[in-house]
Amino acid sequence: MAPLITPAAFRLPPDAELRVRFGHVTTRVFDLDNTLYPPDSGIWRKID
Repeated sequence: MAPLITPAAFRLPPDAELRVRFGHVTTRVFDLDNTLYPPDSGIWRKID
C-alpha cells in the first residue's frame, strides 16, 4: 500500500527560498502552554 503523503511532501525548501518566503515575518507566536485556543475549540483533534 502506498503512503497517503509521500516523503517528498515533508522536505523543506532550500534555506534561501525559506528566507524569501518568510523574510517579512518579524514576530512569531508559540502557544507553549496551550492558552491561545480554548479546550473546546477542537484544534488538537484537527492537528492530531
